[in-house]
Amino acid sequence: MKKLPIPVQNDDRHLIRLTSNDALTSINPCLRINQNSIKMQYRNYIQERGNAWNIIPNVVSEELKKSLINSYENRQEDELKFIKNMRDTHDEICSMCGGKFPWSLDHVLPKSDYPEWAIFSKNLVPACRCNIRRGTALKGNPITRARVLHPYFDDAFETRQISCLISTNNDFRWVKVEIVYLQPNHPEINSIKYHVENIVKRSGIEKYLSRTLWCKLVNQPGLAIRGLFEKGSLTELKIKELIEQDLRWNDSSSGTLNNWDSIFLYGILNSPNVLAFITQHHNKFVRNGGVPT
Repeated sequence: MKKLPIPVQNDDRHLIRLTSNDALTSINPCLRINQNSIKMQYRNYIQERGNAWNIIPNVVSEELKKSLINSYENRQEDELKFIKNMRDTHDEICSMCGGKFPWSLDHVLPKSDYPEWAIFSKNLVPACRCNIRRGTALKGNPITRARVLHPYFDDAFETRQISCLISTNNDFRWVKVEIVYLQPNHPEINSIKYHVENIVKRSGIEKYLSRTLWCKLVNQPGLAIRGLFEKGSLTELKIKELIEQDLRWNDSSSGTLNNWDSIFLYGILNSPNVLAFITQHHNKFVRNGGVPT
């Protein structure tokens, strides 16, 4: 989950150039006929800041829907090269779920239900496999107006919104990781929860935290907390300082406080007894010559 700058693409110009392509419009003539109504929808999208509850979709014919979706999926025309560029110029962190490797694009308003924004740059965001796992989830309870948050227009993810609570048995070989919300009184808390439940959790964050990162921590602490590499025996206070240092590094390098590694580190600092276990485990690890205990 990451706040992103709004794309500077001139979508009206892309649409005009696309509908002026005689070779293309001979196949999809309805694009040219409907270009003015599509432009109006573009303006409505920006005016409503991508809020799915406020945006009113047009009744789109099956022919126009097919034309727009085909244009996005093929995107071979010069007029749509910006889509390929958006896809290729990816970040390290997925703007939708906070995981890694956002090598695809997601339609915030799904193109199957909102085809008029299928090739609209402000509706396309870098995403990872959460794009598929999310499906068409977009809006929740109409009373709370819960919805998927928009990386370009919503500011909620500029602050730390979620962490994890780590609970375990006595020897810390088994752990349970639960996502917790840090700002329960946030004005967008209903949408934050909807977004996390329908995108972040579906992407496998709890499995990543409890299996991948926790297993790294148990097998070789320095793989999960980089400050522990090549360190001797340490006090709990010093290990806390190293975790806080690593947390700041993750926050800064990823550009978001809601990346999965930061969520794990922040959870360690706020889960009872976990910091004491890491201290004890690290020191045993050092005494044992770097062999898991």
